[in-house]
Amino acid sequence: MCDHYTLQSSKLLSASFITCLFLYSISPAQAVDDESLEQFGDVMQFALPAIGLGATWGYGDKEGAKQWAWSGLTSVGTTTVLKGVYQKIRPNGSTSATSFPSGHTTAVFWGASFLDMRYGKWWGIPAYTAAGITAYSRVISDNHHVDDTVMGASIALMRSW
Repeated sequence: MCDHYTLQSSKLLSASFITCLFLYSISPAQAVDDESLEQFGDVMQFALPAIGLGATWGYGDKEGAKQWAWSGLTSVGTTTVLKGVYQKIRPNGSTSATSFPSGHTTAVFWGASFLDMRYGKWWGIPAYTAAGITAYSRVISDNHHVDDTVMGASIALMRSW
């Protein structure tokens, strides 16, 4: 697919991009608060899947793009159906959307698990770190219960495996 130099450069680029997103959302000069974590999660729910799609483009990986699309469609689809079935109220009392399972967590673990399974640990480690922080952000911001995020992550992981 790629030569060694390109592969090493892309690993460094992926780790750098995820780190920059993290630092953008949570400045090291400020205390990490609930709002910063929530903003980080809001960014990462779109960024990690986008990074996965970008990686398929960067590698010219048409089969990977198909896998990315299928994994996303089935993960997000399953989460959407379960939200409609369970109608669980959020911990903060909001009724704008249901709580179970967490859509943010499904999205970030879809992106992270795709990157890990398709391109290896140099993509997976920073992606799973960002996904874990996002799941934590959903609980700490009172948008989800722990079981909501565990189920969201589980759906995405099972779809990727």
